[in-house]
Amino acid sequence: MSGNKKQAAVDPKLKAAMVEMEAVARKYDIGAFVTLTSQTNGEFLFVLPTWSVLQPDADAGGYRFKSRTSTGEHSHEQVGATVHLIMSTMDLCEFFGLQMGKLAVLLKEKMKIDHSFKPMFGTSSPIERLNEPTSGKGKLDS
Repeated sequence: MSGNKKQAAVDPKLKAAMVEMEAVARKYDIGAFVTLTSQTNGEFLFVLPTWSVLQPDADAGGYRFKSRTSTGEHSHEQVGATVHLIMSTMDLCEFFGLQMGKLAVLLKEKMKIDHSFKPMFGTSSPIERLNEPTSGKGKLDS
């Protein structure tokens, strides 16, 4: 957002709402990919259900597949359900990433966008990547 408004480091309402979102996902043992925004902040959440063979891996800064359990290997159904979780999340991210990218390009043509971003992978923010030259392929429709 443009302007001189100082952004709060944390929005307590968003933190509280995100705790509720995570509790719902855990209660029903479902995967969740959640983005919540207030006027000043954003919060993100990725919840893995107990049946997923995908596990967080803090050492690698990402995720890994847990191929074995204490009683043996995961079932074919568990692996298939995890693939579904990953592909559904990827589809969602791609769809909304393209839509939000189109909107960001339109906004960037009209105004300066101040956006703080803490990259998990790479070093540039989505707004900075809008400045990168393109090969002419994959242009966004306006």
